[in-house]
Amino acid sequence: MIHGSRTRSSGFTLIELLIVVAIIGTLLGILLPTLGVVRERGKAMACLNEIRQIETALSTYEGIHRDYPPSTLTGIGIRGDGVNEGNETLLACLTTEQGGPFWEVHEDKLVNTDEDKAPRDISTYTRSTIRTNALYEIADPWQNPYVYLHGSDIAKTFRAKYLSEFGVQDVRAVTEGEKKGITPGEGKYQIWSFGSNGVNDQGLEDDIVSWKSK
Repeated sequence: MIHGSRTRSSGFTLIELLIVVAIIGTLLGILLPTLGVVRERGKAMACLNEIRQIETALSTYEGIHRDYPPSTLTGIGIRGDGVNEGNETLLACLTTEQGGPFWEVHEDKLVNTDEDKAPRDISTYTRSTIRTNALYEIADPWQNPYVYLHGSDIAKTFRAKYLSEFGVQDVRAVTEGEKKGITPGEGKYQIWSFGSNGVNDQGLEDDIVSWKSK
């Protein structure tokens, strides 16, 4: 009796499927961390660009009002809770209709991490375009408030508190930047983001700062 040769059945065997799954798993293990790095790098670039936009708004604001927004809410007549005050004041001032607004508000860029409110509408204090008493902050790409300090507070032992996703961060003015002996933003302001780790590193580590070389 003549036996015909057996032809291999079409499709994958279990072993072949397991090999394919293993290869895909290996590739994902290599690619996913890389994608995460690329994503964070993109956020860092977006953050720096936004800081530059805030600086442009501040320059225009100062040209009209002859000063920059204060570091605390008391500077605009509001008794605050001592948290995120520089950022809250920054937003209230840059959205004023007195010569402005100097900053276009996008709801997805606003947070209120400390959930505080003013006694009255923000517009009653600075003629802001924000028609609510919620004391919002401008958020960085990680949804944490930017730190903002007025230049007059930089040379002092000024301290502030900011609330990020990792709790209250103690903040003080940065007295030395990229160049030794030169205080960044002296006479103007300092702005920085806590970066991807959400922790205040005083302008170091992954913090993204306004005084970085342009």
